[in-house]
Amino acid sequence: MIKLDNRLQELYNMVRPNSKVVDVGTDHGYLITKLILDQKSISGKCVDINIKCLKKAENLINQYNINNKIKLSLSDGLQDVLETEVDDIIIAGMGSELIINILKNCNWLKKINNKHLILQPMKKPWILREYLFKNKFKIIDEKVVFSKNFFYVIIKAKYTNQIINYTPINIFTGTLLNNNNQVTKDYLNFLYKKFKCISQKILANNSDIKKYQYFKTISDQIKKFI
Repeated sequence: MIKLDNRLQELYNMVRPNSKVVDVGTDHGYLITKLILDQKSISGKCVDINIKCLKKAENLINQYNINNKIKLSLSDGLQDVLETEVDDIIIAGMGSELIINILKNCNWLKKINNKHLILQPMKKPWILREYLFKNKFKIIDEKVVFSKNFFYVIIKAKYTNQIINYTPINIFTGTLLNNNNQVTKDYLNFLYKKFKCISQKILANNSDIKKYQYFKTISDQIKKFI
């Protein structure tokens, strides 16, 4: 039986029951295979730009004899994904900028269709959050997991076609301030130290007072929640 690590398990948890799922950058195909085996999802599509990764996913799917439930696509992002074949879209394990490019290049995402995005950037999730806010995507939920000595932020969002009001602190923390678990607190403490260090370096170099004040304000606001 497939056992998921903390990161993949939280992605799994965010998928809606009885959904059609697409996993972009599927790698070995563990997540989508487990979703189908557990009957949490009714169908799946594994998408990867790397033929070797897609072949690994294909081998796993064939091993469990569920190839009638999961399609494979050697393509870039969501270019080969139809609006009608997906409810929940997982894009995980890549940089924020790459995730943004994938979202930008999918026109049917930008309309009311109850599609859920489950996004896991490898670094700088605030870049991704700002894009979502500016482009009328509402963040429904967020989780932080700690795996292999690294914090992973997972963002669940959907398109609203409504202007999203946000502040700098929202960009850097999203909805995480609503979470009261220890992993989230540890992550917020990590962010606090990170932005405090950035502000101190800026001040020491006398390079940009406005930038110093910006990051100091962010670190001070985060500190209130840890």
